[in-house]
Amino acid sequence: MDIHSLPIASVHIEQLEIGEQIAAYNAGKIDAVVTFEPVRQKLLAAGAIEVFNSREIPGEIVDVVVVRGDYLEGHSDRAETLLRGWFKALKYLKQNPNDAASKMAVSD
Repeated sequence: MDIHSLPIASVHIEQLEIGEQIAAYNAGKIDAVVTFEPVRQKLLAAGAIEVFNSREIPGEIVDVVVVRGDYLEGHSDRAETLLRGWFKALKYLKQNPNDAASKMAVSD
């Protein structure tokens, strides 16, 4: 939060599904949003102002995998499978960036 002098105490986190972000922003229910394409472009087109972009931290990609503790306690095998798949995908992306990008791209 230091980059734009926004005190952490002034931030209230609202959990939204990606498909709810644009409507919530347009309705004035949220003042800011952490998102990605194509929602980013749609918000900018609606008048939003970008205050931070990952271009400001070159070489860093922030990925977070979150699992509820109570789920993890009863399904550690599934969580382990998820993580193995996650790291396998990251390795593939690094070794085959063009093919990985084409597989991840949205097609019309």
